Amino acid sequence: EALQHSWLKKKDFASVSTKELNESLMVNVKDNILSFAQTSELKRIAAVIVAHKSSVKEILDMRRAFEKIDTEKDGVITIDEFKTAMAECDEYSDEEVNAMFDHIDVNKNGTIMYTEFVAATLELHGRVEEKRLAEAFDHIDDDDSGYISKENLKKLLGESGTPERIERLIGSADSDGDGRISFEEFLVMFRKDNIAAVEDEIVTETETVADHVISEEG
Repeated sequence: EALQHSWLKKKDFASVSTKELNESLMVNVKDNILSFAQTSELKRIAAVIVAHKSSVKEILDMRRAFEKIDTEKDGVITIDEFKTAMAECDEYSDEEVNAMFDHIDVNKNGTIMYTEFVAATLELHGRVEEKRLAEAFDHIDDDDSGYISKENLKKLLGESGTPERIERLIGSADSDGDGRISFEEFLVMFRKDNIAAVEDEIVTETETVADHVISEEG
């Protein structure tokens, strides 16, 4: 069953100048980072796996954006570099930006690795195909049981896979309560996150229009 709710469509940067391209790219990178930080942890983990399997051609724009934020040129994004990049989003508090950083830092090593950054911005180069999601599922289901088990997640996450974290990850998608995640449950989890993101965007736009109308009437 194909995913019904696609992620953001690919941006066409071919006809704009380099300066305009960089500005447009970074705006969309920030928008996608904000959206990614609000998705479930299991989806973020799977997105990192998809990012690992993405070709250089597919993520060329993401490499350029990463290099722009990585001002120290050491191959990772630190919290200070992240805060500088997100500084234009002045509606977010320092605490909220720290929370975004923590959500993108999937492996919890205190920095944003390149693949974690690509995972957070996958929406910029089109929908994640169901085939890619199947590959991510199979990667986690390393014993080919047809399910993501607690043991699979413990092996995947290593020392960071605490019992509490494992239970939370399983619970985020295990709709039938059997203690494991089927591929169908995995897909439903992705669809649910996408629907929620679309609904949040509609609510935000509606509130913006309403505020504008009220200010004009005032």
